[in-house]
Order: sequence, then structure tokens, then C-alpha cells
Amino acid sequence: MGSVMAIGLDYQGAQAGLALAGIEVAPETWAQVQVIEGGAREAMNKRRQR
Repeated sequence: MGSVMAIGLDYQGAQAGLALAGIEVAPETWAQVQVIEGGAREAMNKRRQR
């Protein structure tokens, strides 16, 4: 039986949504988002492996 794993954000989709909301994100902010994303992805995938 297969399993489902979280792979991360769709950056193009996230950027498009933020742009539509009138929110501009600086490169430093994207770097912080990537750090948060990595931790969240790791936690979600650990939960699924139990």
C-alpha cells in the first residue's frame, strides 16, 4: 500500500495569491518561509509515518 507525503509549498501559487492580495514579500521573508516550511513538512511526514 502506498503512502502520502507532504512535499512543500507551491511557491508560484503562494506568490500569486499574495500578489492578488496586494502583499509584497521580500527575499528575506521567503527565506524565513522556507525554514518554517521545512519544519512543518518534517512534522507532517513524521505524523504520517506512525
